[in-house]
Amino acid sequence: MTAAQIPSLLDCIDQSLHELAPLGLQGDAYAFVAHWLEESFVQLKDRYALYYAWAVRAERFNAQAGYAALDDRLWDLEKRVELAAGSTWTTDAADAAVLRFGAFIAAYNGNPHDASLAWEKLGEIDLAINQAREAGDLERAYTLLRQSGQPIPDALSTAVKLVRQAAQLVNKQQTLRDGERRALADQLTSLLAALDVTPLRERDDDALLDDLASSA
Repeated sequence: MTAAQIPSLLDCIDQSLHELAPLGLQGDAYAFVAHWLEESFVQLKDRYALYYAWAVRAERFNAQAGYAALDDRLWDLEKRVELAAGSTWTTDAADAAVLRFGAFIAAYNGNPHDASLAWEKLGEIDLAINQAREAGDLERAYTLLRQSGQPIPDALSTAVKLVRQAAQLVNKQQTLRDGERRALADQLTSLLAALDVTPLRERDDDALLDDLASSA
């Protein structure tokens, strides 16, 4: 199969998934799509520019029908690129098509920060903003929104201001009186309860590993 034929096969996978999606079918109904996906994977070889297109179809197939080999296939492709382009390829690959795959892999592996960096380099600002927010990069998301002229959500704007002021307060809190400290602590406790998050230092290793696995 030539490099020019692989995109045609991927288009067939796209069309088939689109046609099968509303039918609610499972199992054998997707057998030919699974075959095409595996055949196209075998033919990818070192054609790095096609990895992103394949990965998107593979993830879509997994969402519709289940694809047990997805993790292994993506890991294989990831390591091929890493061997050729170095360990930081997901954010600094020179080839735009490879960098696009890097953004995909970073997000898939639970690293939205690097995914955001890659999407920004590609000029995909909306995707960069989305991944920055997923990463909790408040300042970065805020800056990207402002630079792109998009409206900044009120909650995000307020959160950025709060983080900035909290950083300043670290160096100023010594002058607060006991009552002021208690009042501030009460407000922060209420905020943590509303956010429904657990400080990282209070979580055990198993819980952290579970979170990482669920985000990958």
